[in-house]
Amino acid sequence: MTLQSILVGTDFSPESNLAQEHAFQLALTQGADVHLMHVLYRPTIPPTLAALPKLAEASKNLEDAQVAEAQGQLDAVSEAQKAQGLSISSTIGQGEAAQTLIDAATQMAADLLVLGTHGRTGFRRLRLGSVAESVAHHAPCSVLVARSHKTTAGGYKNILVPTDFSEPSRAALEIATTLVARDGVIRLQHFWTNPFEAQALYAGSDQAAEYNHFVETTVQERGSTLAKEMRELHPTIVFAHKQQSPTEGILDASKAAPTDLVIVGASKHRLGGVARSVVRHADCSVMVVR
Repeated sequence: MTLQSILVGTDFSPESNLAQEHAFQLALTQGADVHLMHVLYRPTIPPTLAALPKLAEASKNLEDAQVAEAQGQLDAVSEAQKAQGLSISSTIGQGEAAQTLIDAATQMAADLLVLGTHGRTGFRRLRLGSVAESVAHHAPCSVLVARSHKTTAGGYKNILVPTDFSEPSRAALEIATTLVARDGVIRLQHFWTNPFEAQALYAGSDQAAEYNHFVETTVQERGSTLAKEMRELHPTIVFAHKQQSPTEGILDASKAAPTDLVIVGASKHRLGGVARSVVRHADCSVMVVR
């Protein structure tokens, strides 16, 4: 799978400038077109105030000034990237940011929507901004939430791909092989926990070790087979597994070794709990593949 159309949401902040960096490098690597979108929020004015001529005029003048300033910034970015050989266009939307970006991605049949996040790092529940989280959950296409500066023209050096051996996680691995640098590494990892029923059945029994050995052997075989198959697309794919909850395992693994990007698979219609937590709490960039 290659990317042909990338939509980038920007509010000209350092965070969205970082998202642009990721999008431009991906576009150059993949040969994709880029479309920049800045969304202006138009507050609702009560009818009683909207009827006042001076207020209406002042509101229109302010909006015109905002549009002109935003268009000027978009044009400057576009011209600079066109000089680098990038195919790029831009537009200004109006409305609620997340829904406007989602609608635009649908209309243009984007393959990827890229945006930064203003989430605070002091409180884990606020790590991800509300716009980024809403877009990641509801977008019709894959979404990249850009956080780190670890991106190069040749691709990402270190990519972590969690797998539960489902079709969505396989799709995540496939796209990882197109985004990784030629000399980069893809770490394919599976995290597992014993079902409650198994824990209860084997509690205090010597069979618990046998059961764990069976699970580990099965997981290793499946993971090794998948990694070997996908090495036809990229030679350096290493597989590992660990008995740990998937969310904690993925977040710990992304910190334990250099990680530029985590790629998680997701349903076309929803963002599962594990993927949602990774998108919300990871320190590095995260791509949700649909």
